[in-house]
Amino acid sequence: METSREDLFGYSVRLSHLSEEDGGGWLAEVPELDGCISTGESPQQALTNVQDAIKCWLESAKEHGKEIPPPADHTEPEFSGKFTLRVPRTLHRMLAKRAESEGVSLNQYLVSLISFGLGKEFGERSAQARETHAGEARPQASYSIASEDRPSPAYRTSSSARSTTSAT
Repeated sequence: METSREDLFGYSVRLSHLSEEDGGGWLAEVPELDGCISTGESPQQALTNVQDAIKCWLESAKEHGKEIPPPADHTEPEFSGKFTLRVPRTLHRMLAKRAESEGVSLNQYLVSLISFGLGKEFGERSAQARETHAGEARPQASYSIASEDRPSPAYRTSSSARSTTSAT
């Protein structure tokens, strides 16, 4: 028999497998109701048992005049693609001048720097995973953000294990 959200009075339940040290089985917790937990030998048994725990928790809260929190609405956050970032004036000036010299908007320039940084991080993690499996060291990437008197951002490989970022 499958348990539905209505069977749980609209509340969400978090299931966790218990280690053998903790007695084994499964733990069912209701995050919205402090201390409302139950266990079972299987996930389904823990869910069935937590139904009774929720009912008892709600009855006890009513008897003692405690406030009963409503079930949480679990929706995925929506991202607009916009966020505000405060930076020092000197950094703002440096970035704006660099964007202008590249012939792009400040927004476009910042997106490219962030994308490059995330891509670099992903690449390093992938390289480390390959190194672990292959047992051999591979070169790491390093880069720098150019100032007015330096050339544009450069990408070079080195055998050092650390990558550096500098902004002057």
